[in-house]
This record gives sequence, C-alpha cells and structure tokens, in this order.
Amino acid sequence: MMRRKVAEQISTGTHESTGRLSRIAKSRCLPAGPFRKTLRAVSAASGNEAIHNASRLLRFEDALGIDIEVSFQKAALGFDWIITSANWFYSFAYWPIIFGTLAYTWMRHREVFVRYRNALIFSGLIGLVVFALFPVAPPRFLDGYVDTISSAARHQFIAYPSWLINENAALPSFHVGWVVLSAVLLIPLTRRWFVKALLTIPGILMALTVIVTGNHYLVDIFAGIAISLAGLQMARWRDNRKTELPQCDTVTRSAAAEPDQLGRHPGD
Repeated sequence: MMRRKVAEQISTGTHESTGRLSRIAKSRCLPAGPFRKTLRAVSAASGNEAIHNASRLLRFEDALGIDIEVSFQKAALGFDWIITSANWFYSFAYWPIIFGTLAYTWMRHREVFVRYRNALIFSGLIGLVVFALFPVAPPRFLDGYVDTISSAARHQFIAYPSWLINENAALPSFHVGWVVLSAVLLIPLTRRWFVKALLTIPGILMALTVIVTGNHYLVDIFAGIAISLAGLQMARWRDNRKTELPQCDTVTRSAAAEPDQLGRHPGD
C-alpha cells in the first residue's frame, strides 16, 4: 500500500527536486557556457524521471521481498538517540573516512594510495554514467519516509552541500561503497584480527545509516559496493598492466641487442 503512494509523489516530488536543480542551474556561481545549459536541461526532466525510477526500483524490491526501508526507518524513529547518531555519522563520518584513508595510505603505503585513488576515480565515472542514465530520487523525497537530516538543521549544510550533490543520484550509494572500499584496502595492511574487525564497522554502520536517514534504498547499497569493487578491479588491472609493459620493453631491447646467427648486431 505504501508503494502505491509513490505515484502520487510524481507531481509534488517533481516540483520539489526540479526546483532545487533549477535554482542551482540559475546560480551565478556556476561557470557560463555548456555546463550551465546542460544542468538546466537536466533539471527540467530529471525530477519526474527520478521519481518514476524510484517507483520502479521499489517495485523491483517488492518482487524480491527486500523492501525493508520504510519499516526499518519507522522502527528507528522511535529512538531519538538512534536518529541523532545516524544524522551525525552520515553528516560527519563519510569524508573523514575517505580522506583519512587517502592520507594514511599516501604516508605509509603509497602503492595502496594509488590503487585507492584510481578505484575512486573509476567507480566514480561509472557512477556518473548511472546517475545520467537512471536518476533515482532518494526515499526522503517520497511519501512515508522522513528526511531526518533536513530535520536537524545543523547537519544539512554538511550532508547536502547544494553546490556539490545531485539530489536525484540515490543509485548507487557511494556513501556505503567507498567506505567499504576503504576497508577492503586497509584490512590486508594489518595482521591484528581486532583491527581487521574494527575496519569492517564503518561500512556496516554507513549501510544502516543511509536507510535510517532516508537517503538510500537497499538496492543502492548493493550497487554502490559492487561498482566500488569494480572500480578497484579496474585499478588493479591498470597496475598490473603498468608493471608488465616495462618488462616487455626490456625483453624487446635485450632481443634487439643480441647478435643474429651470423654474429651481426642490429644496425650492422
């Protein structure tokens, strides 16, 4: 029954989300030229499409029996300390985890830093394609959900910087994907089991937090992790390719320097 109300949100949700994008598109802070024109064009259509895609995603979750977001958030709303903790973690933990991982690996494990950086870039590029082709409005835009972040005014500026975020980019969730990616790369760097266990906690907490705060669906979480790991695999492939190429060049130069059967060197 809750899912049927999503269709009723298309007109109101479209007005709200499109209005945000339109205000950004008209801002004088944006550079003139193609970027501003593109953003204006996107803002005109993305609101309606994002709400429609959110409805499709919810029907997909219904079919799989994993539409837990509404009931999960309603259960959490009964405990103020859970909502406060979720708001704080969503708003203030994400970027410190990402930049903290980059800083630590840059200082202590430079090869891991390069791999993590490249994985962020590759997965981010994949995410941009998904955002453009399949924009999805977050649950907080739909009936039956509560936007807990916006209710706490002190968190809103940090969590939803209007100059940076795309309001209709719920799928995939890089809040979860990139935090999990940090753990995947950091865990092999330690031998202590309790440190390994601690490194898994932020990813689990972020997955719970994005649902409690009404920012992502369960499918978004799985997609964010999958795309982040795909970006990591692409980064590994790039690293392996870079290490193989010099070896090929060395073999080629060695072969070129060897005399032929008549004892002549290349160029003689």
